[in-house]
Amino acid sequence: ICDSESLYIVDANGNKKKINAEASFCPALSPNGKMVAFNQMDDIVVMNIDGSGKRVLTGGFNPSWVNNSQIVFERTTDDGHVYTSGDLYIMNINSGAPKALTATSSMIEMNPCVSPDGSKITFISFTDGQVYSADLK
Repeated sequence: ICDSESLYIVDANGNKKKINAEASFCPALSPNGKMVAFNQMDDIVVMNIDGSGKRVLTGGFNPSWVNNSQIVFERTTDDGHVYTSGDLYIMNINSGAPKALTATSSMIEMNPCVSPDGSKITFISFTDGQVYSADLK
């Protein structure tokens, strides 16, 4: 869980342990439950679930795991009042640079969510408010 100031892991008994002491939001647990990806301000961070191995990957928001080594996320820009652009990216957390999944000027793609089997991605378009789904592989 996060409280905008820190990121915690909570066990089955409700015991809470702080694993990141900086502003954290949008946490996503890896499919195998061993890592967490989250936002720390404008950056995407990954770490082991015990808080070790913390790495800042890249700029972006709303990470969603494809598998245990890849994430999908959004990069958006705004003018201080409204979003002006947004696209989705995929990245191997161990070895890769972000690769664009979308590159549209007519749509602002946001809030990616990958299906449990990693084959589909669902996202919203800020431009028209619609929910879209596409094959990921």
